[in-house]
Amino acid sequence: MKTPIKFLHDCLLIKDTLVIGDLHIGYDEQFHGKAMFPGMMIDNIKEKLDGVFDYLDSNNYKVKRIVLLGDVKHVFSQITDIEWREVLSFFDFLKVRSRGAKLMIVKGNHDTILEPICRKRYIDLKEYYKIVIDGVKYCFLH
Repeated sequence: MKTPIKFLHDCLLIKDTLVIGDLHIGYDEQFHGKAMFPGMMIDNIKEKLDGVFDYLDSNNYKVKRIVLLGDVKHVFSQITDIEWREVLSFFDFLKVRSRGAKLMIVKGNHDTILEPICRKRYIDLKEYYKIVIDGVKYCFLH
């Protein structure tokens, strides 16, 4: 049986697994006072994902796993105050909107210091994830 892959906005849906990549939360912080308002980017991400989850809900899809494909945060060398706040808020948002789906994170090159945030929500950070869906093996990496 062939498992359909759906493209939903900037995400992939493979049966009960939602895949999201390259969020770069905190990116807009570097423009504070110049071109953007801090927090605007995370609000846009949540708004887009609200649309994805609304679609899933209206079509009776139950997401069991969410895979974030790296570059969850933007700054390499530290965790900024905004990244702490926005990444934790984003993890909580995903948990609520997905109704408790397991969150899996593949480490990206921008995620050199993401583990302390992940530990706050008991989320594993891996170099890659392998998942079998309907007998098909998928490997997610950044």
